[in-house]
Amino acid sequence: MGLLCTRGEITQKFPCTNDTLFRASIKISANSLEDRNDIIILLQDEKQEFVLYESIAEKPIKVIFKGIHASTPKEYVKQELEVTTIIQFKNFKEQSLHSVFQVDIKRSAQAQQIFNITHLCHFKITVESPRRRNTATTCYKCAEFHHTAKNCHHNLRCIKCGKNHATRDCNIQENLPNPTCINCNSTGHTAAWKGCPAFSKFNTKQVNSSYANITKRNITQQYGNHTQPKEIAQDPFNLPSLNEVK
Repeated sequence: MGLLCTRGEITQKFPCTNDTLFRASIKISANSLEDRNDIIILLQDEKQEFVLYESIAEKPIKVIFKGIHASTPKEYVKQELEVTTIIQFKNFKEQSLHSVFQVDIKRSAQAQQIFNITHLCHFKITVESPRRRNTATTCYKCAEFHHTAKNCHHNLRCIKCGKNHATRDCNIQENLPNPTCINCNSTGHTAAWKGCPAFSKFNTKQVNSSYANITKRNITQQYGNHTQPKEIAQDPFNLPSLNEVK
């Protein structure tokens, strides 16, 4: 009821907003940056839980640099570029650094020129856009999907006990023998498990979607497992179109 009252107040104060049903939630699109900031303040004052989606103007451009030696300090890269955030990829198993850096650059008319860079810190480099995730993003603050902790204004949810505190602050420090998932309510795993039914529901990756596998699957569906195929008038192999292959 509180959310509906708040939404009514938003509609009354900001009549130019557009509301959209979005993954079982209400997505509010403000008409201006000023309205957007005022709506955020209103939601915070009303103690409402919400996820903030960055506007295009505020969203940084993410870039991957490959070819810079792994021992290069991140400060050297910052000195040559105007970046807001820089991350060096790491092999956690071997506790070693990769020669791959991801940087966030403030969006501007000149920012796209970064893809034309060929040398950085005296190294010849390649510049790429980050690979798009094929799996749903999980928030480490509330354990829900499709957003990160940076933009999450939900209450904290511990994946061990489900209470409103960070998992790292939970009194339960040992591994639970039979935990309960706070997303699907099943026992035997926590919300961090990638095999969770709730996670699988939002997983957009197409398994075995190579051209050969799609062709084999189509032929099996058409002919079954019989040794004598049925007579087909057209397209006897039922080959997939190229746009089926991801």
